[in-house]
Amino acid sequence: MTPPSWIRPARMVRTRRGMAGGLLGASLLAACATDAGSSSGVGISPTEVIVRPGDFLIGASCGPSPGSMRSYVVSLFAYDDEDDTTAFPLPASRATPCSLTFGMRTLVVAGKRYVAEIDGYEEEASTLSPAGGASGGSRVMLDGEGNPVTPRWTSRCGTAGAGATLALENASTPVTGCGPMTDARSSATALRLAPDQLLGGTACVQTSSLELRMLSGKAALPLTLACDAAPIDVPVSAGSVTRFYVRANRPDGSLVGTECEAPSGEGQIVSPTCDALAPTGSVTLDPAGGSASTACPAGAVYEVRAAGELLDPTRLPCGLRAFVGPLAPGLVDLTVTTFAADGSAVPGGVACKAEVEPGRVVEAICL
Repeated sequence: MTPPSWIRPARMVRTRRGMAGGLLGASLLAACATDAGSSSGVGISPTEVIVRPGDFLIGASCGPSPGSMRSYVVSLFAYDDEDDTTAFPLPASRATPCSLTFGMRTLVVAGKRYVAEIDGYEEEASTLSPAGGASGGSRVMLDGEGNPVTPRWTSRCGTAGAGATLALENASTPVTGCGPMTDARSSATALRLAPDQLLGGTACVQTSSLELRMLSGKAALPLTLACDAAPIDVPVSAGSVTRFYVRANRPDGSLVGTECEAPSGEGQIVSPTCDALAPTGSVTLDPAGGSASTACPAGAVYEVRAAGELLDPTRLPCGLRAFVGPLAPGLVDLTVTTFAADGSAVPGGVACKAEVEPGRVVEAICL
């Protein structure tokens, strides 16, 4: 039978009294993000428990996008040994940017076991401060006006006793057993389309609107976006990847285009990543694929021509795809000539067609 907390063994009482005595004075040190590779003395590594975002960011992500985590607060709980079930709370850390690892050295004792509770915030670490002052060790965070801020995410790394992380002498020991982040509220999972920012702010200098076309995914994208329109959020499924094509008309009547991609995360509003606008496109083809497979057998090589002009002097082995470009937008007819191992041309050949679009690599159809 486990004795009640008020008659715990004397060794525990003495240990925890000693720890508690330095609690407030040490909380400032305990609340700093540290470099796990640093040392406290020449040739001597500190005894330290660290919390790495990569271990607890399960079900959430760190980044600047709306709905992403920006900072976190760590609360460590100490246990004497694997049979101990009564946690001793250590001072909470200050808010730490989610790109950094948090480490606690003060109050951490080699041979003791530690569990971490994580509070994740959408707010930047620089905007949050502990209630009661920087040296108080409070887990409660306040905003710039002194109002309490509720964490959006929570998680726990480890369980009491045997499930806690054992601190090792003169080593930085990462906490283990982190569960998925629990989101305190349900937020939209969406793709944000801001016309004046979609292509780095360059597209709308050349045109008044953008044309959009889905390439893969299930987002209900608009067909056009006026450059002076307000940003819109398009719902998408969490964990999906949306790929779409953007095209714009220049004042001189020419076209420019590019492809964009946006992976979505649960409860996040993400902006797409787009390549630079380009006035030309490219074509890829495989003359050994489909109905043309017999025209480019294994061991042979081939070359590609457009309107009789050789596009690349280097002959490619059959089975290796060709990328042809840059090409002007529009329909292009390509011919493929195959050569045997002795260098002689194989009778017949392959005819390929493709509709070239600016800023894209399109697949040619070969017959």
